[in-house]
Amino acid sequence: MHWTPDEEKLLAERWFNTTENTKIGTSQSYDSFWNTILANYNLVASCQKNNDQITEKWAKMSRDLKLFIAIYNQFKKDWRSGTNDSDVIEAAHAKYRQRQSVSFRHGKTWKVPRDVQNFVPRKRNEYSEASTTGTIVTLRDEEPLRVDPNPDHTDLFADDPIRCPPG
Repeated sequence: MHWTPDEEKLLAERWFNTTENTKIGTSQSYDSFWNTILANYNLVASCQKNNDQITEKWAKMSRDLKLFIAIYNQFKKDWRSGTNDSDVIEAAHAKYRQRQSVSFRHGKTWKVPRDVQNFVPRKRNEYSEASTTGTIVTLRDEEPLRVDPNPDHTDLFADDPIRCPPG
């Protein structure tokens, strides 16, 4: 199914709004989490989606976003006087294209998660490279961090001491 840039951006906004909501955020089941995103997405979307469509799209898109943002953050951290944000974005696009052999396709969406804490590592010097098993974000002087290309998002609920019953 084809997604427009506006639909991708809306999905990212709904995912982050649900994740960042301190009242419900990760204190819900996996199904409840995605049903909330779906309901909020379909409230304003011009083309209605189902749960499978949004979860599959998010799994693929979030991997690309994490990689691009990690590259962008590295360039932004290293920018010199006289460099503007357009230069950094252009350099990040070129590095992404070099590493992935395709252009970054989520230009309208990537700014949504860019400033969300914990979406990608932000404290360290970051480099990213592709592999067949996922994205490896290699952090200087530290162990590599693997960004799972097919996350099931169970880590969102791992620290929840009270488990909700299935369904």
